[in-house]
Amino acid sequence: MFKGKNQDQATNSLITVKGTEVTPKRAVKYLGVHLDHMLTLVQHVKTRISATQAMMGLMRRLGGTTKGLPVHQATKIIKTIVIPQLLYGSQMWWRGTGKKRARYEEYCLDIINRTLKAAIRAALPVYKTTPIGVLHPESRIPDARTPPDEARDRDCLRMGKLPKEHPVAEAIGRKAHKKSQIEST
Repeated sequence: MFKGKNQDQATNSLITVKGTEVTPKRAVKYLGVHLDHMLTLVQHVKTRISATQAMMGLMRRLGGTTKGLPVHQATKIIKTIVIPQLLYGSQMWWRGTGKKRARYEEYCLDIINRTLKAAIRAALPVYKTTPIGVLHPESRIPDARTPPDEARDRDCLRMGKLPKEHPVAEAIGRKAHKKSQIEST
């Protein structure tokens, strides 16, 4: 149901699904993830960042350099709310640390990192001139590359604990069996 980059809305034909006409769109939201026509998920990352920036504005109201929200509570907010909100759906586009990435993955990681650093600045009582390298150790909040790797590892462990009758476990078993056949030849 995607509208192509160079296609005109008028030239696209309408699709009828159960009596309802559906027009092509640039992005479709499915299970909270915005899928664009090229499946790069850049639209999804931008949507997550705009929601996070609204939350950071509220955090800035609560904090400050002299008085405000205690640092340990602000960093806990970042770890429990901001990072999961920023990285929701990252398993779909994150290939892992050390892997070759496409340009859109680097772009997504860059804007997530900038947003995370802005959140850390909002949480810590620091000035604008504080060096960026000091922020992560002082806040004990990891770089944007670490949480997606941890989420991927957590998902792998969770899938490994599924019963053998589970459809996902069966699909993983078939894929692992095919891979072992290829490696043995």
